[in-house]
Formats: sequence, structure tokens, C-alpha cells
Amino acid sequence: NRLILLMPQAANQRRWVPTEVDFVRKAIDEIRKAYQIDDARIVVHGHQAGGVLAYMVAFSQRDLVRAVAAIDSGIPRRLRIPANDPIQRLAVYAAYDQKSPQAARAKAALTRLRELKYPVTTRQASGYLSNAQLDELVRWIDTLDRF
Repeated sequence: NRLILLMPQAANQRRWVPTEVDFVRKAIDEIRKAYQIDDARIVVHGHQAGGVLAYMVAFSQRDLVRAVAAIDSGIPRRLRIPANDPIQRLAVYAAYDQKSPQAARAKAALTRLRELKYPVTTRQASGYLSNAQLDELVRWIDTLDRF
């Protein structure tokens, strides 16, 4: 699908910490030096704790990131979420299980993002994404340069 997948690992296998946002930014910058990247399609993605980090990276690196895809994850409570900026647009793809402990928090956060004019795509998922859902996510990423 002509995508580059960068998979940084947290220092602590159980969770990411806010200081690791800078590490992810530097890793993306290194990939951008080595490959020709479409800046309109830089997406941060994560599952559960990785989704929390994806939101942290997306909202703190608005000059770089154009979308976040978070699976079974809420937005960190302390994260400052500005209104969506037409110059530095950010799209959101979120999937979660209705039965997940994160579901209520995720729904509330996604409602807030819509109020702030973020384009939000939501899907139901049981655990992680199925192969069909992964295919859909790739198609969604492919449309980002068309927003």
C-alpha cells in the first residue's frame, strides 16, 4: 500500500510516558530524511496505551501530524485540545469496543473533538482491528491528502 510503518517501542513495556513524544518526533524526522513522505498523510496510530501516546503526539506535533488512529483508547485527560486549525488539520479515526472500560471516556472525548470541528471517523472493534478493518484504515489513510 506504499505506506511506511514506524513502530517505536516504549521504554516501559506497560505504558508510554509524555517524554517519549519527543522520541517519536525524532524517529519520524529520521524517516522523513531517508524517504520521500507525503506530509498530508503522516498518521500516528496506537492501541490502548499506544493510542494514548498517539493522541499526545498528534496534538503536540500539529506541524507534522495530519491524523491519529487510536484503537480502544481514550484521550489523556490533561491533554490540551485546541480547535481544529484549517492550516494544520488533524483527522481522527477511533475504534473501540462498547464493552471496553475505555468506551465511555472514548465516546466523550470524540464528542468533544467533533464540537471542536475535527473530522472524526468511529468504528466498533472487538479488541484490535480485524483484517477488513485494517484494510479500511489503510483506505482512510490514503484519503487524507484529499481533505
